[in-house]
Amino acid sequence: FCQTVRHISRRPFRLEAQLDTRDGELPAKFSWKALDASARKYEGSLAAVLRALPRGGGKFDYRVHIEPTSFFLADSLWQVASGNVLVAGKEIDLQHIGVASGQRSLTVNGRLSPHGTDSVVANLKDMEVAYILDLVNFDDVSFAGSATGRVVLAGTVEDPRIEARLSVPDFLFNDCYMGRSRINGRWDNPTGRLFLDADMRLTEDGSRGTELNGYVGIKEKALTLNKKEKKTDLRFLCRYVDGIFEDFRGNATGDVKLYGAFKGLDLGGEVTADVTARIPVTGVTYQLKNGKLKMEPGAFLFEGFAMDDGRGGKGEVTGALRHTHLKNLRYDFRVEANRLLCYDRQKDDEMPFQCRAVGSGDVHIQGFPGYLQTDINLRPESPTTFVYTLTDTDQVGENADVFRFHDAEEKLKAAVLSQTPVTLIPRNTSPSGTEIVLNLLIDANPSAEFKVITDPRSGDAITAYGEGPIRVNFSNRSGFEMYGTYNIVRGTYKFSVQDIIRKDLTLQPGSTLSFTGIPNEGRLNLKAYYTVNGARLSDLNYGAGFSDKNVKVNTVLHISGQVKAPQVSFDLDLSGISEDEKQMVLRLISTEEDMNRQALYLLGVGRFYTTNTGGIENGSENAGRGQSAAAMRSFLSTTLSA
Repeated sequence: FCQTVRHISRRPFRLEAQLDTRDGELPAKFSWKALDASARKYEGSLAAVLRALPRGGGKFDYRVHIEPTSFFLADSLWQVASGNVLVAGKEIDLQHIGVASGQRSLTVNGRLSPHGTDSVVANLKDMEVAYILDLVNFDDVSFAGSATGRVVLAGTVEDPRIEARLSVPDFLFNDCYMGRSRINGRWDNPTGRLFLDADMRLTEDGSRGTELNGYVGIKEKALTLNKKEKKTDLRFLCRYVDGIFEDFRGNATGDVKLYGAFKGLDLGGEVTADVTARIPVTGVTYQLKNGKLKMEPGAFLFEGFAMDDGRGGKGEVTGALRHTHLKNLRYDFRVEANRLLCYDRQKDDEMPFQCRAVGSGDVHIQGFPGYLQTDINLRPESPTTFVYTLTDTDQVGENADVFRFHDAEEKLKAAVLSQTPVTLIPRNTSPSGTEIVLNLLIDANPSAEFKVITDPRSGDAITAYGEGPIRVNFSNRSGFEMYGTYNIVRGTYKFSVQDIIRKDLTLQPGSTLSFTGIPNEGRLNLKAYYTVNGARLSDLNYGAGFSDKNVKVNTVLHISGQVKAPQVSFDLDLSGISEDEKQMVLRLISTEEDMNRQALYLLGVGRFYTTNTGGIENGSENAGRGQSAAAMRSFLSTTLSA
């Protein structure tokens, strides 16, 4: 009995051999077991009994009887059948040598002799091609499939000839289905090369598929395989573009060469390709048509691909995927966009904003495993939208009312949008293993919508259409920043006060949003108004001079300060009355408290506020309006009390 540990294909194995003698026989048992717990299961045993058979003249023939045993190969259980090997001089007979696992089997019968006229035949049924590559740890590329057919060993022991004819109905290259394959192989003993000739068909008529020829050099540990592609499935490239593209699929026509040492493979050739793929960092799926994919040592070059976003947008993409023998991948792609959907992602745990960007400009994607950078320089077009939320609903507490009014000592200044400051950036951790950097340079114009949600709970938001260059820098490791001044041309401010008032205010042209880094530290210079077309001056209770005259009133909000802590003041703009009447109104609304009260009342009820309740709730008022007025009075007495 002997035992040792050896590394086979970089895996540690415990090897055991046990020998015995009995009644002129030599029983032997050989066992093995992979010690790598993370590896797939490789263990088992082979057992045989050797008997010497005298044939006169002091010479012996030998019979080896193979006993039934079992072993695990890549987690699959295989049964070894009973068989015999007879050695008579220089002749070797193999009888019923076989292994099986379920429907898969390998049986060997035949004779080898010095005459060169005999042969040994191995019959395969559904034998997995990947087993051989798995055993030799050949992982730079992968081949798989279930092979059925015959392998014939002829010639002599000193000069064997091996030929194979196999059918592989499910042949896979890098986990990509290459079609129903017929493979012919021939072993050349002097060079130690296995020559291959294969026809892989994706369609019965052969209009789509791959023709392959070349060799695998066992002695030199290298290969050269020439492939003629006819609308061949391109998903064999997925393992090289994973992380850049998702749902990568397409077809290619042309010539490809896989060559080099087993541990230093490369691809060469050129194909014309059509591809569909999603770019996860931008969230958009594109069709890339009629481009050239050139394969050079260390590089896949993409040239002249016409890009279509499926909604009418167009573009052209060029770029390179560089590698070192199909490892250490680096990529660099550029897109010239023409009304193209360049970005379309919702807000999520990593991305603090929502954006759908359509327009013309340039997109640059570059990186390597673990790092991805996208630079988008775009002049947007409709329906471009950019939405930034100041806080999440689950972070809004009881003090998150959009309006908050301070006491009399602070002169009752209204704090529109005043919320507990929430620090959204920087972020020091990322749920993704890949560092993502996104740089957006938007030459904004009124065809694009810019939206800031100030309170997700109430739905308060600024929706604007304007112009000016805006730069957005985002990293899932370091945070989110915005730069630039956005000049508002038109827009609305969806506005609420403690669930009592909900109005859509119109933003005045000339209003601005300015950013110098952290978005919620941006500067506000907004002017918004709400119009009441028929406010009665008599509600001011000034006297007979106003009677029941109606007037058009714009309630004006001036919003300044930082986005996270804005400052608000009110004003009134009256039209349809004389200057003298305007002055009388302004004398009645002489303090900031008066202005706040009148503005809120106009927003909430649509009329001027008066302390004379009898004038408001007399018999001429309808019940609904009277209830609204009473509710507003209760609200104002609570909110504006010193």
